[in-house]
Amino acid sequence: MNKIYKEYHLPLQLYIRLKKSIQFENQKDMNELTNFIEELPHKLKIETSLYIYEDRYNKVKFLKGRSPSFITWLCPLLKP
Repeated sequence: MNKIYKEYHLPLQLYIRLKKSIQFENQKDMNELTNFIEELPHKLKIETSLYIYEDRYNKVKFLKGRSPSFITWLCPLLKP
């Protein structure tokens, strides 16, 4: 996004609106993913969540040593 902004000399207001739109779409995609995972059977939900959210929970010291169920419950609530 920054490269496009600089390369094409976008007006700042347009750049901000584009950035917000992309963030909104990304959030919407995550909400859809979270809803999909919630509908899975318990064991499959935990296994899928642990794989999908691995980057998030590995960076949070508080989650070290916690149960997989707790991690999969908390990770969708974490924001960057």
